[in-house]
Amino acid sequence: MLIAITGGIGSGKSEVLKIIKKYAGNVLSADEINRELLKKSDYVKRLLAAFPEAAAGGGVDKKILAGIVFSDGEKRKILNALAHPLIAEIIRDRTALTKGNVFVEIPLITESGTRGMFDKVWVVVSDKNIKTERLKTARGMSEKEIFAVMNAQLDDGAYTENADAVIENNAGKDGLERKVKKLLDGLNT
Repeated sequence: MLIAITGGIGSGKSEVLKIIKKYAGNVLSADEINRELLKKSDYVKRLLAAFPEAAAGGGVDKKILAGIVFSDGEKRKILNALAHPLIAEIIRDRTALTKGNVFVEIPLITESGTRGMFDKVWVVVSDKNIKTERLKTARGMSEKEIFAVMNAQLDDGAYTENADAVIENNAGKDGLERKVKKLLDGLNT
């Protein structure tokens, strides 16, 4: 079974994936796949053709690129059209022959049109103020950067609308681990 782990920025998808990896093994991250793509010269060339202002040292400055796409919806569509099909293809390739459950952290499941790839969707949600503090602390993002990304993403209701499970992540890691473990146990019954 292919299970998506999705939600907005700062909700705790990566933490959920770490817990799943601890108990269930087979995990993939769309963000990790994107980092791999950023090391491929043909992909970088296409990105730089579309976003020349994001060029840095023969590669792409991710911070500059983020600033561009999170302030301009049309440019975000261009980036998504370049990245999402490749990420989806890699997910399909890496999971095609895998037995058992595979969990994929994929932030933009609706926007990327990949919902149909997955048997189940688990959505991670958190209060906005908690997400904001996490992003300031963990990623060193400014409030302006955080809100630019949050405003560009769907709200939690759009994610939870068709979710098979909703994982609330407003408490500590122990509580989150209990919730995820309960969901994993439910898959095995």
